[in-house]
Amino acid sequence: MRKQKWIGLSLIGISAALLLMVSEPGSAPEDRDATAVLLTFPLGVYMTVTQNYILFDSDPTEGRKSNNLKGAFQNGKKKSSRSPRAQVVGRR
Repeated sequence: MRKQKWIGLSLIGISAALLLMVSEPGSAPEDRDATAVLLTFPLGVYMTVTQNYILFDSDPTEGRKSNNLKGAFQNGKKKSSRSPRAQVVGRR
């Protein structure tokens, strides 16, 4: 959770820096485009205040491994719920 909060705060900081950069007067409309703030600021706020763990790169319980596929594959064969025979998984 701590990593998620830091990422959220950094996204809010990036949004603020982007708004400072585009607030300077420019000659073309492209110089004043702050469309990225529409994505980075709400995501940063959500990541900072939510209690749900939304990052995909690590386990939210830290230390407990997930065994979701433990029984699904055995010796290169996948168990099927449709037929009694196992399906061969991989190259053919």
